[in-house]
Amino acid sequence: MTEDERIVYLGTCWEAFIQGRGVTKDDAEAMMADLATESGYYTAADIGTPDSHLRYREGARSIFARILLLSGVTRAAQERMRRAATDDLIFADEN
Repeated sequence: MTEDERIVYLGTCWEAFIQGRGVTKDDAEAMMADLATESGYYTAADIGTPDSHLRYREGARSIFARILLLSGVTRAAQERMRRAATDDLIFADEN
């Protein structure tokens, strides 16, 4: 899936979720993996990252942690999200 296709797919998932139409388990895991990736939840900041960037990053990670806590996601699903999030980062580094 290209980055553009992924964005369209995630947008469709979020639209369905917000409008109360529901999403599949796979859609929900993709949405959570994307939030994990975008929030930097499973990664560490680079050495020398400016304080303002660190504060923004920690805020994003805090919000994702709250969503994760309240969502009741199983440990197995969390591990799949972590792998998906870090695989996305590895793929991005290769391009």
